[in-house]
This record gives sequence, C-alpha cells and structure tokens, in this order.
Amino acid sequence: MFDNFILGVIVISSLKLVVDTYFDEEPSTYSAGSQQFLAFLDILDLLFNMIFILELSLKVISYGTRA
Repeated sequence: MFDNFILGVIVISSLKLVVDTYFDEEPSTYSAGSQQFLAFLDILDLLFNMIFILELSLKVISYGTRA
C-alpha cells in the first residue's frame, strides 16, 4: 500500500512538472489568478519534496544503509 501511495505521488509530481513547463515564461506577464496558481504549484512542490524525504527516511530506517 505504501509503494502504491508513493507511485501515485510520483505520477502527480510528474504531472505538476508538465504544468510547470507550460508556465515557464516571465511570471510578471501573468494575471493575479495565474500568479496565485504558480504559488500553489510551489506549495505542491514543497509538499512532494517532504513526502519523498519522508519515504527515504522510512526506508533507510527500515532497511538500514545496506540493502
């Protein structure tokens, strides 16, 4: 179940990267709504990073440093 959750997070994170690539222009040219959306994407990026760091930590604790 944990692996399926992480796989889902990886897929959603990949889709977020697609959206980031679409908005890869100068942020000052966007409307206020688009800038709020970009801020939301930044929060999602932080959330994904925290989930992946938690996954790494849990796996290192459970498996040890040697596989």
